[in-house]
Amino acid sequence: MFECHNIITLEDRNEGILFSHKKHLNRGFHCQNCHPSSHKGNMRPKMTTCMDCHNGIKISGKCTVCHLKRTDIIPKNHKVNWISLHGKSKEQDRCYDCHTKTFCVNCHQLEIPHRNSWEKEITRKPAKDNPKTCGKCHEDRMCQQCHKTSMPHSTDYKYKHPVDMNDFNKICSNCHTEKFCQSCHERENPHPKNWSESHSETAKKTWRQCQICHKDSFCKRCHETGIPHPDNWKNTHKNSARTDPDVCYNCHKRKDCFNCHEIEMPHPKDWVKGHKKPGVKEKAICSNCHQDKYCIDCHGFLMPHPGDFTNNHSKIASFDNNSKCFKCHNKKDFCGTCHEVK
Repeated sequence: MFECHNIITLEDRNEGILFSHKKHLNRGFHCQNCHPSSHKGNMRPKMTTCMDCHNGIKISGKCTVCHLKRTDIIPKNHKVNWISLHGKSKEQDRCYDCHTKTFCVNCHQLEIPHRNSWEKEITRKPAKDNPKTCGKCHEDRMCQQCHKTSMPHSTDYKYKHPVDMNDFNKICSNCHTEKFCQSCHERENPHPKNWSESHSETAKKTWRQCQICHKDSFCKRCHETGIPHPDNWKNTHKNSARTDPDVCYNCHKRKDCFNCHEIEMPHPKDWVKGHKKPGVKEKAICSNCHQDKYCIDCHGFLMPHPGDFTNNHSKIASFDNNSKCFKCHNKKDFCGTCHEVK
């Protein structure tokens, strides 16, 4: 069995390390299984050689199996504050000289050190469920360097996140999918490229969903008016619609106005020439937007004429060619039906 050496005694060694050649030889080990074949340098095997078997599975990996005094094997850097500093050690691969992986897991509650594929794998669940776990080793700024935002999110992030959403692909998509956004927003989020052209129908039906991310001022920048409209908008919208009707058409179609006004809105350019017919027959429709003063400023008197106007019109009517009556009536055809026109 011993081609080179003849071991006269196989007594246990007790030189700081308890070791029995006899036990190992009886188990079928050869000298070269542990000792290098060359006689150059130190012939004592490295601890990693021992740990190939003493891994806690095949054979106990407790330090006290071989080391008589634990104080003799504690590294110099393992001082009182070592627990808080060991994460920065450049020799983390040597931890397993003494410790098993389960030793790290018991404290860190996850695999340490992380696998090479850790960042690509779905490993963000521990960070979400218990961010303090990551904080044992990592500072907040380390997370921010990768995530481009505060991690873990602040308690009020739900109301602040629209700012980061403007750069969804670079920030939010590191952890979240679009389905995650839709579970809260109930619509495609982030919005598609043509969203500004098609959002009106959705916004009208569920505008409160828009307010989860957008303030009123956000809408006003584009719509140039309060969105959603205030409660009294039905009574006051005529001012905006009259001065700049194109603003209304950002969301509304002409037929939307017709459904309420029952006439074309806004009035066409030649409306002044043709408005007298609907104005006489459907004064109530005109009154939705126009007060009596609006008609009086142009016609000179109340429009349409009150019921007794035929009996009293002589006080304000005139046959003069500049008479306000002739804005609507033809002197010969209309007045001549009652009066002898000369």
